[in-house]
Amino acid sequence: MKNLTLACKYDLKVSKCVGATFSPDEGGWFSVEWWHSEHPWKYDEEIERALKRDYPFREVSATEFPRYDFRGDE
Repeated sequence: MKNLTLACKYDLKVSKCVGATFSPDEGGWFSVEWWHSEHPWKYDEEIERALKRDYPFREVSATEFPRYDFRGDE
């Protein structure tokens, strides 16, 4: 997961990224693993080569939504 999170962070040219996996366990529970990376983006020849050789991601787009809060009286 760490490698995919770093590759995603690099590909999107962002300064922080969180990767998460969810897999079903016995008894109706789920196993959740996550990894957080936060540091400035910089060019990396090794990651460039790896992404050109095997690109594991689909195209993405970003949309910004206004903030919201939860209120019990509405």
